[in-house]
Amino acid sequence: MTCLKALDFFHANLFNPFQAVPAMKLLYLQLQNRFGPETAYHSWAADVKEMYDWLPQQDIIKAIDWVLKHVQRKARRSHVTVVYKETRKSRLGKSYNSDASVSISFQQIFEVSCFQLENAFFQLNGIVFLQLLGIPIGGFGSPSFSMTVCIYYEFQFMCSIYDHLSFISFFRYFDDLRAVVVYKSSDITSKSLG
Repeated sequence: MTCLKALDFFHANLFNPFQAVPAMKLLYLQLQNRFGPETAYHSWAADVKEMYDWLPQQDIIKAIDWVLKHVQRKARRSHVTVVYKETRKSRLGKSYNSDASVSISFQQIFEVSCFQLENAFFQLNGIVFLQLLGIPIGGFGSPSFSMTVCIYYEFQFMCSIYDHLSFISFFRYFDDLRAVVVYKSSDITSKSLG
C-alpha cells in the first residue's frame, strides 16, 4: 500500500471512503466553468463486476511489476520500511539499525506477491483446489492487488485519451467508480464526447 500511495501521477484510486466527498467537490470545481454558462455534465456511478474473481493473474503480476518499477524510478527508492506497531508510519526507503521496523525490498515484495498469487488454494466440499483465475476474496494482498490492477489500467486509459482529459474526471474506491464528463451544451462535437 505504501508504494501505491507513493505514485506521483493522478490516479482514480481513493485509499479511504472519507476521501469521496472532497474528491467529488474537487472534481466539480475542476469541471464547473469549462465552458462558462454552457457547461453541462453527464455523471455515472458504476460497480466493477467481480473485481476479485475474474482478474487474470498475469495482469496482476504485470501491474505489480509496473508499479514497483515506477516508484523505484521516480522516488529513487528500492525498499519499504514497515514499522511493526504503527504500520501507518510505513515509508519508502531502508530502515537502519531499528528493532521497531523492517526493510523489505521491492524485489521481495514482488516475489511474495507472485508466491501468493501462484499458491492461492481453497477448499470446497473437502477437496482442495488451486485458484487459477482471480485472487482470493479474503486474501491478505487481494485489496492491494485489485487497486494495483485498476491503477495500471486507469493510467493506460488516461494516456489513451490524453487529448480529451479536460472533459472527463473520475475516482474509484475499490470497485465503486464515479465518473463525470463535461461538455458544451451548444456544441455537438463536445456533446458527443459525453
